[in-house]
Amino acid sequence: MANPNAEQDEGIPLDPDSDNDDDPGVPLQGQPRRERLERIALFDFLRLLAGNREPQPGFTTMEELVNHLKSNDTITSDAVSRAMLACPRDLFVPYPHRVEALADRPIRVEAAGFNISAPHVQAVSLQALALEQGQRVLDVGCGCGIITAYAAYLTGSSGEVVGIDIRDDAIKLSSHNLLALKARNIEFPEVAAPIRLERHNVFIPLKRHLGRYDAVHVGGALPGSRLGALLDLLGPKGGRIVAPISNELRLVTKSPDGSVRQRVLSQVSFSKLEVRLGPSCR
Repeated sequence: MANPNAEQDEGIPLDPDSDNDDDPGVPLQGQPRRERLERIALFDFLRLLAGNREPQPGFTTMEELVNHLKSNDTITSDAVSRAMLACPRDLFVPYPHRVEALADRPIRVEAAGFNISAPHVQAVSLQALALEQGQRVLDVGCGCGIITAYAAYLTGSSGEVVGIDIRDDAIKLSSHNLLALKARNIEFPEVAAPIRLERHNVFIPLKRHLGRYDAVHVGGALPGSRLGALLDLLGPKGGRIVAPISNELRLVTKSPDGSVRQRVLSQVSFSKLEVRLGPSCR
């Protein structure tokens, strides 16, 4: 029987020569293209009913999307603006969802079982984390890898970023997407922090993660009772966590003296973060 507290391996390398089942032109998990398109249409219809309004149209370029977020004061940080432009969103959205990639709304990736947050939510999260060069960042529930990429760009070559997810499909998709980013933006590997991806349950702590990070981003709805486990991942100088808790996107700040403050950033609806108990995934 596996020991849940045993130290595990160092994760999945971003190897461009490795086999990858998540080619953007191949449906995830063998799902027929027609069925997936029908799921997308149904999701848009339900979203329309829930919001009682037309979905926002998408933009034609990443520059237009970022300028839109700047014009309504969602993006107020030049660093976040540059990061989003350096890591085009369409690279991280699986086929055939790419028609939605440049719209400011969330995308449900049904085949992989997770949502990709709307760009404005991602921008708010990044600005709240206030990432700096040389910092260490953990992206919990990394999904498609887009926040992992943004964090790597913002923390620079002297930083360190780890993307962690409990699902094989998510780790493979993140790896594929990050390789695609490096191929399109040849400067990214030179200016961004090294990235490591791990398939692991963050709530079964590994020694190498405890007290290590300056910032933690959580990509799924977090039960409030689990917040303490994430606070233990922050370093002795404290740090910041951005997580959706009880339909609120919250900034949780831990001071060097151990005191904790919380601030609500916005109202949100996230898919639940998987918190399986038992042996570590990896």
